[in-house]
Amino acid sequence: MSIAPEELDPRKGIRQALYSYLWARFFVVLALAISFVYFLSHHPQWSSKLLTLYLVFALYLLGCLLLMRIEDRDRFLLLHFLADTLVISYLYTFYPLTGVPFSIFYLFPLFMGGLVLSFHQGVILDVLVMAIFTGISVANKESALFVALHLFAFAAVIAASLILRKDVALAESEKEEARRWRELYKTVADYIPAGLVVIDGEGVIRAVNPRAQELIGDNADRKLAVEFFPFLREVGGDVVERMEGELVGVSGDKVPIGYTIARFAQGSRLMIFTDLTKIKKLEEEQRRSRFLALLG
Repeated sequence: MSIAPEELDPRKGIRQALYSYLWARFFVVLALAISFVYFLSHHPQWSSKLLTLYLVFALYLLGCLLLMRIEDRDRFLLLHFLADTLVISYLYTFYPLTGVPFSIFYLFPLFMGGLVLSFHQGVILDVLVMAIFTGISVANKESALFVALHLFAFAAVIAASLILRKDVALAESEKEEARRWRELYKTVADYIPAGLVVIDGEGVIRAVNPRAQELIGDNADRKLAVEFFPFLREVGGDVVERMEGELVGVSGDKVPIGYTIARFAQGSRLMIFTDLTKIKKLEEEQRRSRFLALLG
């Protein structure tokens, strides 16, 4: 497992952007629901289909909620396109193309235009779609309130697409920044001469670097950190610095180490340690030399 911290997980930015989009989409559906009520109050012949139509939109909103679990942006947009297409197809079984439909047909180009077109191209598309809808509505002698409700829904769709576009662009930037930081953390962890071990609040090893693997074995990841328990018990504050002890290595021999332990999120601990075997041998040789010198 990578030694880089989970706080740099790039998926979080995309997920947050999609949740922001969902709230915007909720207001769009709310505006369309109000338009439903108005339309049915003036066209009582459609009242028998009211429950079915509301059920369709309830399922549609539920589908949007399920789509929020998808962290891949391209897959999310593809499935959202399919969901919109299904709803449009269903509604057109009730409303003819040549009449004044419940105008979700106009929403999809507005939504996708806000995502993929430049600002000036998007403005041209928005004006064109709204002009077509208004012209058809006037030709069919629909009321000003009916037109206003739909134009409000269109504006909400445009706002939703722009919010998603901005948030996804920001999330992509954060994703790239997180990737660079993760690579930096991994490079530092892999090449420093000290051993690094991340131990969670339950005492399980979650990450090790190559130097630590030399002492505790290649298969230490996800195992109970039994060999580190004596050191962890000494952690009283946030950081324990410049301590020394003996670590039982993979060969079963006791290895003298110098270590520092730091607490971080959710009771986890980061332990940095160095093998003091050579230093201890050098110190022993120096003591022996001084002793022999005293003996003369």
